[in-house]
Amino acid sequence: MVADGTGTGTNAGKITATSDGSIGTISRGTGTMTNTGIITVTGGNSANNKGTVGVIAGAGSTNDNSGGTVVATVNGDKSIGAYSAGTLKLGTSTITANNGAINYFSDDTSGNIEIASGKTSTAITGDKSLLFYTGGNGTGRFNVAGTLNATIQNGGTAFYYTPGTTTSNGSVTGYNNSLNYGNFGTSDISGYFATTFNGTAGKCSLDNESSFKIICRFKCKNEFKWYEY
Repeated sequence: MVADGTGTGTNAGKITATSDGSIGTISRGTGTMTNTGIITVTGGNSANNKGTVGVIAGAGSTNDNSGGTVVATVNGDKSIGAYSAGTLKLGTSTITANNGAINYFSDDTSGNIEIASGKTSTAITGDKSLLFYTGGNGTGRFNVAGTLNATIQNGGTAFYYTPGTTTSNGSVTGYNNSLNYGNFGTSDISGYFATTFNGTAGKCSLDNESSFKIICRFKCKNEFKWYEY
């Protein structure tokens, strides 16, 4: 179902998509899509290499699911549970990503994914999959006004950290200290969470079945210690 241009769309019933490469709902342009019903999407990469996506908000548009339910189970490296380059609101939702898929993808400058106040989004991040992704520049944003409960299964990754700046300052044994590296200190990681989640990271609960994982986009240089977040 699509809300395009300046159009509006409403789902008050049930949308079910089970084929590979399928999409539940899309908002584009300055359109607004509203879901007060149930959207269920299950699938993986299609034969022509298109991923399955639960819900999409294009740049400048709004896809509001705060009054409805979204259940997305996606597989494969082109598939995404919830994608936003605009404003995407989730209410009661279960987002499962496996085999290289992404649970929540908030894309660069204009992307924002909000978990509505009083609502819970549940995520399962499987092998080779990623819970949160903020785009190539790392500037997508999340706002957890409600609650987000995530289980990171063995082989899954929670965060993809993009350093705000790179620097060659400082000397660390075992590194080529003439090269630029991303900063990975306590204040850098704390700043990442504060900015990326608009101060709402404390409303995310992560259950890690294996080790806690952060991928650093650039080479990181630091005197590593054990950090708990």
